[in-house]
Amino acid sequence: MKFPDALSSLAEQAILDARNDQSIVSSAKDGEVSHVAKVVLHLPDALVNLWAPFLKSGTLTVQSVFCHKTPKAKHYSDFKKKNVMPEFGDLLLITNLQSGGADDRRAMLLQAKMGNQNGNPGEFDLASGGDAIQRAMYAHWPSVGLTGLGKRPRPIFNLAPNPPGSCKAARYACIDPSPSIGSSGWSIEDSQPNQVPPYCGRFQAKVPLGDALVEMLSGELGASLISDPEWSRAVAHLIAVANLRDSASRKPPDVVVVSGVTKAPHTSQAMNLMADDGPSSYFGINNGNYPLYLEGNDPLWRWSDQFAMIFRKLNPKRFNIHGPRVPIDVEEGDRGFGVIFVGAFNPVWREDLL
Repeated sequence: MKFPDALSSLAEQAILDARNDQSIVSSAKDGEVSHVAKVVLHLPDALVNLWAPFLKSGTLTVQSVFCHKTPKAKHYSDFKKKNVMPEFGDLLLITNLQSGGADDRRAMLLQAKMGNQNGNPGEFDLASGGDAIQRAMYAHWPSVGLTGLGKRPRPIFNLAPNPPGSCKAARYACIDPSPSIGSSGWSIEDSQPNQVPPYCGRFQAKVPLGDALVEMLSGELGASLISDPEWSRAVAHLIAVANLRDSASRKPPDVVVVSGVTKAPHTSQAMNLMADDGPSSYFGINNGNYPLYLEGNDPLWRWSDQFAMIFRKLNPKRFNIHGPRVPIDVEEGDRGFGVIFVGAFNPVWREDLL
């Protein structure tokens, strides 16, 4: 399917709009966690608003959830010759394109790092301690046991790509402190980290995140959730963690609550449906007036029930017409993770804009 060329630049603009929105997320330090929270909570509204005019018929939907306390990946590190437990990732991107009976579902896990204040766009530094341990994991993808489901047995995931070094499911992302004109300031590396050390030092992320989103939707980037069962299981685990915390309004005990704000998970969604009689846009509250495309009636979408549960419960006490309104306070020591789902269902793009 041919996508309008403008979708990539508009996605970049939507990400920039999301990161510049100060209405919900507050943080004493503008670091990775607050940037992840802002793009997760504000991208649904911004992306649907900018992409909708290019849609002749079909449906766009963007849904997201941000949770405090990211899952960790316990494994034996050949690099350090001991058991380690770094963060698994900061942001999970999921895309789904359904068109002409075909169904393509993809995912990509991002580990976000702040860029250098005075460096070139996309440049970020990693230290020799925990940063290097995590990058070694991304470079080799040993078998890992993921946390996040409390006292339940920790599942093991065999995520190593074949051939080695060809992983499409995970990338490092750089967030530039001061984006250049026309850029969101978010970029990802163009390949899996090099398996050969060093795993610390200065690295370069070159692919704009807006470009990556469109490439995932068009099937050019990310792990296939149909043909890659281990990454499909890993995605299911992260969705289960988000659902567990949302259903229990789970506030991690070691996350400090600041007066007037909440540490509970936050969710946001936006949708645009184009039919013969014109557009119908929807933001924020699931009132049952449109189909939720992450329902569990698709047997191939093994984890859809859990993801759908998060969004069935949206209510006016936590949301207004353009997404979440309850302030969220972010402290960079309290790591969080987010999930963003972008779906296009039987889209027909305006021919005059292709």
